[in-house]
Amino acid sequence: MEERKREHSAHTQVPACRVFFAEFLHSDLFIEEAGVTTLITPTGARCQRLYAVGAVEAVETRGNVVRIQLNDTTASVPVFAPQDRYPAERVKDSTDAERYLAVTGTVNVRAGADGSKRALILAEALGIVEDRARAAWLLTTAMRTMERIEQLRIFSSEPSSFMGVPSERVREHYALDNERLDALAGTAINAVNGLLTHYRAQTRALIMEQITTAGKSGLDRSRLLDRLRRGQGLPETWVGEIIDGLILEGQCSESESGVLQCARR
Repeated sequence: MEERKREHSAHTQVPACRVFFAEFLHSDLFIEEAGVTTLITPTGARCQRLYAVGAVEAVETRGNVVRIQLNDTTASVPVFAPQDRYPAERVKDSTDAERYLAVTGTVNVRAGADGSKRALILAEALGIVEDRARAAWLLTTAMRTMERIEQLRIFSSEPSSFMGVPSERVREHYALDNERLDALAGTAINAVNGLLTHYRAQTRALIMEQITTAGKSGLDRSRLLDRLRRGQGLPETWVGEIIDGLILEGQCSESESGVLQCARR
């Protein structure tokens, strides 16, 4: 019993990697170290454990196990968890704010009948998080992905060890060249661009709601900027650019004194 506790404690101390699901789905390089299997992804991430945040697309119960289809905006992957750990009611109750599922899990190997291997995520912990936590995960994962890609580009010209694995082994296994690395970088860039588009749409709707509520009297631009900065944590520059865009589109107008009104239809 004590030995099992020590093994569990040592395992949970392993840092959880952050990779986009699109990359995870194409990861099949496994190395053995001191009896422990580690997944090496195309950008060189070492994954024994994984942390991810995504939207729940589907849930299927198989006995005492729940199969959760999770989407992180780049791809959708199955996550397996004990039924009693899945916060089903809280996931369904998402009327107040956008909610996502955060997963910390172990990366396990599943061998196919043809001898191929693929990685599976077995959840250790599950939790409901809101939009900001999802955004933070996307940005951090994109940053780490780009850092790993840059390191691979640096190491491409000389033999070296990358993340404890010979860099040439990673490059050869995944047939990495500049085009392939550009594609992996594109996944990270698209994820961030998608996040910005999402927030821009949210901010546009929020601004129009505020101006519409003000009615004929209108709403002072500086007051709106301060209200959204204090209440929503939105940078004034970001909000100001979106307001200018709405004015150019004819969605609203601004008087010389800086009062915003909805455009008359």
